[in-house]
Amino acid sequence: MQGTVVSFEENSSTAPHGPHVIIQTTSGQVDVHLGDAKLLKANHLTLAAGDSVRVVGENVTHGTSSQFFARIIQKGSQTLTLRSARGFPLRPASKAGKSEAGVL
Repeated sequence: MQGTVVSFEENSSTAPHGPHVIIQTTSGQVDVHLGDAKLLKANHLTLAAGDSVRVVGENVTHGTSSQFFARIIQKGSQTLTLRSARGFPLRPASKAGKSEAGVL
């Protein structure tokens, strides 16, 4: 999906918890869950209203509604993988330099 950032919340109090971005697409606004906020910070990815982004992911049923879970986000020339191919949120690289998969 491609669109423009309407708003960004680093730590949503609404489940699923964590960073959420609202993206305006040609089909309307989409609430996108971005995984682990620490990964965004570690990779210096900032999001602000008006930013153009491209997101790869999927809609997942969460409770009584569905939520778009991002696997990859691209802003300008920066691309960041947020989840593993199996959908697990990634965490920042450890001091040993290894990326670890987390669980929601």
